Amino acid sequence: MTRNKINKRLLAGCLVGAAVFGGAFFAYQELLLSGIEDLPGKPCKGAVERSTASDILPSAREVEESSRQRIEDGTYYFHCNLTTSSGSILSATVNTRDVTTTSWEKYYRNQQDGEPSRISKNNIAALSWPRETITYMPCTPIGAKKSEASQGYSLVVEVMIVGEAKEPGTILRHNLNEFAFQAANYAKRTAQCQL
Repeated sequence: MTRNKINKRLLAGCLVGAAVFGGAFFAYQELLLSGIEDLPGKPCKGAVERSTASDILPSAREVEESSRQRIEDGTYYFHCNLTTSSGSILSATVNTRDVTTTSWEKYYRNQQDGEPSRISKNNIAALSWPRETITYMPCTPIGAKKSEASQGYSLVVEVMIVGEAKEPGTILRHNLNEFAFQAANYAKRTAQCQL
């Protein structure tokens, strides 16, 4: 066999090997790690954008969604979990509270370790830790009477990631904040807040 034929066979073998590897990698990514893309465009009963959840959760074979919502007697409750097959959980919980901004902030600062960042967006205040964001928004849900609150009704959103996240640090914190603001805006709409 001539040297030229050997080089051609080697090249052909390398190309076939690269094609097989590339195809296997593509199949792995598309078939085994597309769980987040299988979620609806707005998971959690339409509360958040799938792209925001995708920015937080690591790639996974499957992502299971569970949501509950209740509005009765002036009380609002909403909860959503996005759980990956690898065990990561992204959750959002919204409750009606009888608190002011000051009492809300004092309570949550005392419940958590570390110093949070305090941010706000569209009249929603937030305390942000590396793996959790808690928001405050004045809101008297439909069916509640403002006069019955000792401090003032509000909706408090608690968002957290348990387990592995897609990105660490500042990027994760930013994405959790965005997820929390989206959940707060959804709660504001569905609780039919009276301001």
